[in-house]
Amino acid sequence: MPPCIFWFFLFPQEDISEKRAPQSLVNAVFMRLLIGFLFFLPTVFCWCSSERTIHAVLVGDTNSNIRATVRHDLEHMRSALKVIARKTKMHLVTKTITGSRVTESKVRAMTNLLAQTRGISIFYFSGHGFRFPDAHSPWPRLTFMEKNESMNGESITSSLKKGKARLTLLIFDCCNQPVPYLKSPHFLSKIPAAKQKLSWSTAQTLFMKTNGVVIMAAAIPGEVARGSGAGSFFTTSLLESLSSSQKAQKTSWNDIFKDVQRRCVYMNQHPICELLLT
Repeated sequence: MPPCIFWFFLFPQEDISEKRAPQSLVNAVFMRLLIGFLFFLPTVFCWCSSERTIHAVLVGDTNSNIRATVRHDLEHMRSALKVIARKTKMHLVTKTITGSRVTESKVRAMTNLLAQTRGISIFYFSGHGFRFPDAHSPWPRLTFMEKNESMNGESITSSLKKGKARLTLLIFDCCNQPVPYLKSPHFLSKIPAAKQKLSWSTAQTLFMKTNGVVIMAAAIPGEVARGSGAGSFFTTSLLESLSSSQKAQKTSWNDIFKDVQRRCVYMNQHPICELLLT
């Protein structure tokens, strides 16, 4: 608080040459301090809450032909985020973009806002994806069926790498092959629902004691991502790995990702990851 404001709250505005009873002066000073505290409290609270907040943007293209898979993915991610927030004692702010709202302009706007947040920022996408044959980036282009648009995953990662968050997670659960694969025949008959369990120690290690950027995609360039009506294989594998991390003593994002790779390889799917941790 600037000194001039502090001075205003500490001393009454009446003529100081006027005699006042000691108790009256004490009461006046106390009231000014109380008003000053209440004035300053919102600023302090906003700053502290931003550092202790998980900001998550969940994008699911529920207008596509894999809408059932996408809806389950979003449900699983929302449940997992609530568990993470509870275990880390952080405030959770989630923005979910689905249906007709899944457009390039909307997603870009939310990504730009996410880059300005502190604490932990999470971007998650479930839907169709592809890549151009001459693309150099390993990350897929996200497909938005509402307006037949696409958005380069590289632009999202570049924006959030420069963000203000202490820890940033980017997760692209979509295909990564040269052309959009809209028929999606590569579905499993059944995927077990992701377990929404997370140990306190794992939550502290992965989300409170880790700084930097974690980027994951469901498939390597040229590969499809598989799923079923119960959810996608990559998202399920990731959440299952987080749930079982205490038993297997996986205590780092590198360990988590190796376990996800192990789970996905049985379905001939090979996720990719970039860890920029400090």
